[in-house]
Amino acid sequence: MISTDPENAFLYGLNLLYLPTGLDENTEWLRRWQRGSGLGILANEKITPLFNNFLNQGSKGDELTQTILDIINHDITKPHMPEKPQDFKDYPEDFLAFMGAVIGLRLKNTPNNKNADAISKCTQKRLQDPNFYKMILLYEQIEDCKSDADYILQNL
Repeated sequence: MISTDPENAFLYGLNLLYLPTGLDENTEWLRRWQRGSGLGILANEKITPLFNNFLNQGSKGDELTQTILDIINHDITKPHMPEKPQDFKDYPEDFLAFMGAVIGLRLKNTPNNKNADAISKCTQKRLQDPNFYKMILLYEQIEDCKSDADYILQNL
C-alpha cells in the first residue's frame, strides 16, 4: 500500500496511531501493537513528505507533534528492561519509541517546519540516553527491525 498509494497509507497509519485507549482491557494489548504498526507506516521513508506536510497543518500538526514527542520520551528505564530482543514483544510502547526515533531522524534538517524541528531535536537528545541506545541495539538484532535500527545508528 505504501508504494502504490502513499496518501492512503499515511491516513491508515494515522488512524492506527490514534486508536482509542482503555475501551476494553482484553483487547488493549492488541491495540497497543496496532498503534505501533501505525507508527511503523508513518516512519516509512516514502511517507516522510506527507508526514512533514501534515506537521504544518496547524492544530492537527501540533497534536501529532505532541503525540510523537510523548512517544519518543516514553520511559524505557523500567526495572524489567528486556535483556534479549525477543523479550521486546511484551513492550509495545518501547517499539513506538524506537519508531518515533526513526521518524525524528527522517525529519532532520527539514526546512521551515517548527514541528519537524521539535521532533528531530527531541530524537537527537533521546539518542544520547544510554538506555535508549541499548534499546536500539536490541532492536537491531530483530530481523524485521534491523534496517530501521541501522538507519538510526548510521544517522546519530
